[in-house]
Amino acid sequence: MAFNAIIFNVNLAFLLHIYQPPTQEHGAVKEITETSYAPILKTIKNKPYLKLTLNIPLSLSYLLHVTGSDDTLGKIKELFEAEKIELTSTGAYHPLLTKIPDFLAEQEIVLNERGLAYYFGKNKGFEGEDALMVKDIVGFFPPEAAINSTIISQLDAMGYTWVFADDVAVPRSSGYLYNPVYHLEDQNIKIVTRHKGISDMLSFKRFVELGDLIDQILFVRQEGKDLVLALDGEFFGHHYDEGISLLESMVEELNRLGINLVTVKELVSQADSLPLKEVVESSWGANLEQVQRGEIYPLWEKPDNEVQKMLWELQHKVGEDARQDKDIEIKAEADMFDTFPLWDLDRLSKLEDVEVKNEIFKHILLLQSLHSDQFWWASNQDVGGKMLYAPEFVHKALDLYKQYATVAEKKELLAYIEDMSQRIESIL
Repeated sequence: MAFNAIIFNVNLAFLLHIYQPPTQEHGAVKEITETSYAPILKTIKNKPYLKLTLNIPLSLSYLLHVTGSDDTLGKIKELFEAEKIELTSTGAYHPLLTKIPDFLAEQEIVLNERGLAYYFGKNKGFEGEDALMVKDIVGFFPPEAAINSTIISQLDAMGYTWVFADDVAVPRSSGYLYNPVYHLEDQNIKIVTRHKGISDMLSFKRFVELGDLIDQILFVRQEGKDLVLALDGEFFGHHYDEGISLLESMVEELNRLGINLVTVKELVSQADSLPLKEVVESSWGANLEQVQRGEIYPLWEKPDNEVQKMLWELQHKVGEDARQDKDIEIKAEADMFDTFPLWDLDRLSKLEDVEVKNEIFKHILLLQSLHSDQFWWASNQDVGGKMLYAPEFVHKALDLYKQYATVAEKKELLAYIEDMSQRIESIL
């Protein structure tokens, strides 16, 4: 296809989200690492003109560690230090932040920040003291791009400079054209939106032709717009066997065409930001028509899905019960916790103070129980030719709730969870 108009110098940022739930089988993590994560990192390292933004929650970082893939974590750290990768923060165990209480959303975010510093930062402070520190993490990836004004305000108060959203979060008006960066009038944080059409074209059309993708990108370039493409990193090599080859060919062609491959942070610093009065509560699992009908979470909260409905009742009950607890106060061995990986169950099991050990374990189980996969794998819907139905992930989620109530010594809550579990399992 020929383009005769003015050719604009534009930036394109890939935002890849890689994630596995805390309940994932270790064998599956190893397989995905071999077929997807490791080849992606190799591609980034070998392409001098390729930079991208990567979201890796604590849930996956820890799984990589316990499955013997510390070399993969090391490669991410190496690329991050070389500024080939921008890392973002997120919720530690991939909850839908818009659907959980504010205090739990904050705990998920803070724990994830700690995980980023532990795996990809330094364990010494400015004066050589024991401390977890990581620099230049200014962006935030809300799991499933679930976003609303409350989460944006929370992130703005926490000092993040940009937050990712699907472009359905932008209110539509006549003459709407895609723009990658917006700002709200009363806040400092920028809203970074992906181009949903091209991102989904890449993500869901498993046998997409490279030429079609490039043509769509060139159409956007003719408008003089920078571009953000965001999708699950597992598409490359795991969901789609030829994905790594496609990624390599795609970035080579984009480079040949003079399109700058940058991080989201770099794009935000250069792109024109348009004003917004508000954002629309949305997720990247919903199209524009669904969002306008109020179907914001079509893969996680279908009104006629009884399993999902009961899982949400259960999660809300656990969240409200947790609200009654005081924040964790570590009373013993305080110095060691400056750099201690609270989420590492093997390290945790070796602590001598049983009270402290159980308090931390309770806290981690609570945050793990909020993960979104329990709803995803109960949706029983066809997405890209794959049925999202895996009862084993629901069973494992129910076990997490039971473990939490047991360690927390909440007998009434445990009885409620067991009763709800029986009801859910009877219809799985």
